Amino acid sequence: MKKFKLTIATLIIFSINGCMLSPYNEANTIRGVLEKNSGNLLYPNDLSEEPVELGLDFTVGYLVKQYYSNGEIDTKKEYYKLYKTDSSANYFKHLDENFSMSDTEIKLVNYTRFIKYTKSGDFSSHVSNFKECEFKLGKCQYENSTGKSEVNTTFKDGVWITKFKGFGASERTMKRIYSKSGILLFRSNHGYFMGKETYGERTAFLPNPSVKQQVSNITSL
Repeated sequence: MKKFKLTIATLIIFSINGCMLSPYNEANTIRGVLEKNSGNLLYPNDLSEEPVELGLDFTVGYLVKQYYSNGEIDTKKEYYKLYKTDSSANYFKHLDENFSMSDTEIKLVNYTRFIKYTKSGDFSSHVSNFKECEFKLGKCQYENSTGKSEVNTTFKDGVWITKFKGFGASERTMKRIYSKSGILLFRSNHGYFMGKETYGERTAFLPNPSVKQQVSNITSL
């Protein structure tokens, strides 16, 4: 009877901590990304070097997943096609999973991404991504709409790990993996909101030749 009670208590604790609400396996995903991209991972000492150049035929896809505390999983794909380079930046156009091109564009300057959401807008650093602190190890302060905020970043075995305050007193953890070209290979964002676990991840993949050609045809119009 005592053993039975202990088991029930353990299950309740696991449930409260979110363990039973986590159908994802982040460790396996990260391990696969690291193995697949061995030798092409961005390390802190690479930041002093020029990024590895990309060819104009480069296209990257992302599998985007959002997990909800009720067990629901939202999954979609999206694509970014490199369409222009200059002496300081690479420029990408964005397509959704139905190959519809949006107004969103990305400018990759060295290893930092800048986003433009409308045709008439300018590329800007997205405040919530704390760009000035993205690759700074240790504690780093940045300005946002509410004043100063702080993040704390460490690096371990190819993974950049950033902790920062979430809603209220909660803490969020973001994990990122980059290629030596500055391409985001993996990003996860884990935390809690109103007592419920939240988790999302974005994992890069190379589209097959037919998809890559379709993306190229659309973005060249």
